[in-house]
Amino acid sequence: MVAGRIEPMLVVSVNGLPRHLWSDLIDDAAPVETVFIDDVIPHVDKTYRTIANRNGRILAALAWAALVLLV
Repeated sequence: MVAGRIEPMLVVSVNGLPRHLWSDLIDDAAPVETVFIDDVIPHVDKTYRTIANRNGRILAALAWAALVLLV
C-alpha cells in the first residue's frame, strides 16, 4: 500500500460456524447468508466509509468456510 501498488482496504473477519458446516451463526436464528446480507454488510457500510456495492467488495474464507463460498 505504501508503494501505491495496493489500494487501501478494510478487512472484516467474523467468528465462523460454531456447530457444524451449515449451522446458523446466532442461536440458530438465521442462516449464514442472511447474517452476512442483513447484519454484517449493512453494519460495516454504516460504520466505515466503504464502496457500498458489489464492485467494492470481495469475499474470502478459510478452511470449511471457503468450501461454503464455492457452493
